[in-house]
Amino acid sequence: VLFRSQNKNPGRQVLTSGQLAPVADNGTGFCRDHSPFSCQLLNALESVPIGAVIGTMDLYTTIADAFRRQGSPNDQLPQLGSFDGDSGGEFFLLRVK
Repeated sequence: VLFRSQNKNPGRQVLTSGQLAPVADNGTGFCRDHSPFSCQLLNALESVPIGAVIGTMDLYTTIADAFRRQGSPNDQLPQLGSFDGDSGGEFFLLRVK
């Protein structure tokens, strides 16, 4: 479930697996069926308690920090950005189950 920020400014955000350089698409161990990015995204979303909300900035920080702890080079870090027309709004996700 998505919620828009309280300030009602349009938010046009994008969370990507990396920059322009190719990023790894094969995980290992627990993540072997997912790319490292999708594995960390799933882990971050699953860590949100049922009934709690997470914003895109916190979601990005959680994922990027996991990559940094693993020693990933900067060109392999996820990116958070915005599209034209973004006015500073932020999306929030509510975990329902």
